[in-house]
Amino acid sequence: MDQQARRWLLVASIVGALAVVLGAFGAHGVPHYLEGQGFEGENLAKRLADFETAARYHMYAAFFLVAAALVADRQPTCKALLLACWSMLVGMLLFSGSVYAVALVPDDLRGTFGAIAPFGGTLMIVAWASLAVAARRKSTQSTQK
Repeated sequence: MDQQARRWLLVASIVGALAVVLGAFGAHGVPHYLEGQGFEGENLAKRLADFETAARYHMYAAFFLVAAALVADRQPTCKALLLACWSMLVGMLLFSGSVYAVALVPDDLRGTFGAIAPFGGTLMIVAWASLAVAARRKSTQSTQK
């Protein structure tokens, strides 16, 4: 496997492991934490749903990065693929990170963190579009055969 592909596979593995850890925390620790902070009813349910959304998109990013690493092994010099990987990583950090925060912070800070999420979401869209461009590009290995 190409060095760049191995690097992105390592990043994908770390991102995926953290998604599982945070998902488990969301299922087991976050409800108790939020109840301890005085949240209940619809407010509690909304925050738990927000945390679950963050964890889900966090895991989607891990799957994306695994797929991109596999493509990178065939196309190690593809700039669109590099853009896709970095866009997904930064987009995931901004989107999921801000949505995790929105679920956990007091009401007066929710808007601040919530304003960051669209930037992360936009970068994740850029990542998918860039992956499509990379997928349309012929593999450098197949043209060298």
